Amino acid sequence: MKKLAKHAIFYAVLVGLWFSLAALKIWPPYVFPTPQGVIQSLWDGFADHSFWIAIAVSMKRMLLGYLLSVAVGIWVWAWLAISFWKRQWVAC
Repeated sequence: MKKLAKHAIFYAVLVGLWFSLAALKIWPPYVFPTPQGVIQSLWDGFADHSFWIAIAVSMKRMLLGYLLSVAVGIWVWAWLAISFWKRQWVAC
C-alpha cells in the first residue's frame, strides 16, 4: 500500500507542476498545452477516429520499414556468406 501511495503522490505532484507551468504561459499553448487541452484533444481524436487512422498509418509504415530492413539484412548476410565461402575455396 505504501508503494501505491508513493506513486499516487508522485503523479499528483507531476500533474500539479504541469498545471502550474501551463498557467504561467512561459511557452505558447501549442508547445506546452494545459492538461485539459491534452485531454480534450485525445477525446476529439478518438471520437472522430482520426487517431485510429493515424495509428493504422504508423503501424503500416513500421511494418514496411521492418520488412525492408529484414530484406536488406538477408541480402547483406548472403553477400557476406558467399564472399567468405569464395575466399575459403580460393585460398585452398
